[in-house]
Amino acid sequence: IMSASKNNSFCIKAQECTVAMTVLPAPQAENIPSNVIDLLGNRLSAAVAGQGVIANQDFTSFFISAKLNTLYKETVPGPPIMTALTAQITLYIGDVIGKKVFSTLTLDVKGAGNNLTRAYMNALRTVNANNPKVQDFIEKGKAKIINYFEQNYKSILAKARQRAGAKDYEAALYYATSIPSCCSGFEQASQMVEDYYSRYVNYNSAKAMQYAQAEWAQSPDAT
Repeated sequence: IMSASKNNSFCIKAQECTVAMTVLPAPQAENIPSNVIDLLGNRLSAAVAGQGVIANQDFTSFFISAKLNTLYKETVPGPPIMTALTAQITLYIGDVIGKKVFSTLTLDVKGAGNNLTRAYMNALRTVNANNPKVQDFIEKGKAKIINYFEQNYKSILAKARQRAGAKDYEAALYYATSIPSCCSGFEQASQMVEDYYSRYVNYNSAKAMQYAQAEWAQSPDAT
């Protein structure tokens, strides 16, 4: 009973928490039109946004990606002449640094259009935030990411302290800001972010002042 209760509370926690993922283009085994790949990325961003995930354009360790595999395509005589295709889309959520896959989903899709690109675009309509299979896929991946932070936030914050000690404040802030708000280490991480950001500003200001003084020393009469 205790185990079930803990699992239920964790599910609620995962639903209420926001995490960041990078939409990562996957290498495709075939020549897919670039605007189709762009549309697939946009659909992934929209799908995760509906599940409490930030589709981050900056680098994050966690990613969502998709691979498109065309199974069959044909030209259907008209009028009008149409292109029809059947494809598989495999979705992945994982950790690019840890080289782990947390969640996968394979969707069989079909599309038709007045050209190959339009047929692909119509097939991609299945990838959307209202598809229960997509929702479940994202929630499972998100829950595993939150669990990762619960188990590893102490080592992540230790890396932040180490980088701050070396005055690498950008890396320190990266580690400290990566902790989701629903994780146990968030309050501690927030305090570290405030401290490191203040140090970062002061450090850069001091460097700028040193540079200005050095430039002035070389040309004191310059205007």
